[in-house]
Amino acid sequence: MDLPNVSSALGILHPVCITKGRNAEVWDEAGQRYIDFIGGIGVLNLGHGHPAVVEAVKAQVDTLMHSAFNALPHRGYLSVVERLDQFVPVSYPLGCMLTNSGAEATENA
Repeated sequence: MDLPNVSSALGILHPVCITKGRNAEVWDEAGQRYIDFIGGIGVLNLGHGHPAVVEAVKAQVDTLMHSAFNALPHRGYLSVVERLDQFVPVSYPLGCMLTNSGAEATENA
């Protein structure tokens, strides 16, 4: 697979380009079906296109697509951090920050 615009540091595991996914399967551009043992690197534990997940995503997109919390706070973020704080067994006030990577979490710890 020729990928001239993709950094060689990425290290492609499989030389196919997938076009769709359903449950635990994905298909490539040639229509070949594969079992998705990678699962989106952890984000697809319910599989591709699970009806409950699709419904929740559609409802959220209809409400609010995205907002950087530090620029425009929103209830979704607050709800998540309030719930997470309930699981931390300490008696002092907590401050929670959601990040998208371990590097970001480490930088802000």
